[in-house]
Amino acid sequence: MTMSRPVILGIVEYASGKPVTDFIPSQRQCRFTVNLLLIHCAADNRTDGFLNVKVMADISVHLDHSQDEGL
Repeated sequence: MTMSRPVILGIVEYASGKPVTDFIPSQRQCRFTVNLLLIHCAADNRTDGFLNVKVMADISVHLDHSQDEGL
């Protein structure tokens, strides 16, 4: 939780509508942070998370090859 709060606040405050890359030190921490980001989006009633419509079209090809259900 301590790492995800600054990430969420940074995305909301500084990067609203802009692409963001977040580097997480480990796979375990990455999964934990993704789950907290999803919880935050659900609490704010954001059905698309932090993604823009244009971005979804660009990454949909890559998501088809992803094995992680959290993505």
